Amino acid sequence: MTMMRLAKTVVEPTAKNGFIFTLLGTKWGFLWLWLLIINAAAFLAYGLDKLLAKLKARHEKVPRLPERNLLLLAIVGGGIGAWLGMEVFRHKTQHRSFRVIVPLFTCLWLVIVTGAYLYFNVFR
Repeated sequence: MTMMRLAKTVVEPTAKNGFIFTLLGTKWGFLWLWLLIINAAAFLAYGLDKLLAKLKARHEKVPRLPERNLLLLAIVGGGIGAWLGMEVFRHKTQHRSFRVIVPLFTCLWLVIVTGAYLYFNVFR
């Protein structure tokens, strides 16, 4: 009886773990968590690179984030964060590769996730 009570309290959401439980409590939880983390990382990376670009104008030896790393964040699922980072920080908006690849992979991820969700939850 004690084990059942302990297991029930660990699994049930509380005020402290409600969001994480809601996110990870579904079969899609790890995908949503991945997309949340990678999009936040992409947004912050674009902001950091913009800051480093401004610092590099004053000090030559400031390292920047490689463009391929910024694009890779969009490719692995951080397209929305990258796109928002481009718009909010006005960074990399003049580069054709960024104007094409970031929206392309954002749309591709949206189609893949939506298609997988519909396939596994609606049509199957």
